[in-house]
Amino acid sequence: MKQFTARYGVRANTIRRWTNTYAEYFSDDANPPKGKRRRYTIEDADVIDLIADMRARDSEIGTILNALESGQRGSWPRDDYQAAEDDTEKQQQRMVLQSPEIAQMTIKIANLEGQLSAANSLTDKLLDQINNINERYIETQTQLRLLQQGEAAPTPSSDDTEVTDETPAADATPEKRRAWWRFWD
Repeated sequence: MKQFTARYGVRANTIRRWTNTYAEYFSDDANPPKGKRRRYTIEDADVIDLIADMRARDSEIGTILNALESGQRGSWPRDDYQAAEDDTEKQQQRMVLQSPEIAQMTIKIANLEGQLSAANSLTDKLLDQINNINERYIETQTQLRLLQQGEAAPTPSSDDTEVTDETPAADATPEKRRAWWRFWD
């Protein structure tokens, strides 16, 4: 299509419109179903050459149709068409060469997704541990507040307290009870 637009100084949509308007004179590949790429044959290039030449001379659609019906065609330079075909083949080869790169990138993405999943799992475990520590901290703060107010006897836990040899009497002052328990930060 680039070769047509460059040679005739028209936009790609003009070439597509000509291809649709004069569809019966083009190959099926020039007017493919939606989603398929247009491909022009050398004969299609000759038809476009005739249409472009006649449009440049301000010919009407009916005149162009009569010329096509009578078998007239333009003469697209064969060397230009071969160069266009070569460009298409080179493009396809580049796409094939890129396929291993795409496969490598797909593998890298899969590895990164696995690492992300492992990191998310570890994050969940760490958040659970943080929540447990926060709960223990709140319990400890509550026990400390109650001890300071003298309202309840402590319940020792091997994790965060240390018992001395002397157990204070039930009527001991809060200061004496505090000395009995040692809370770790």
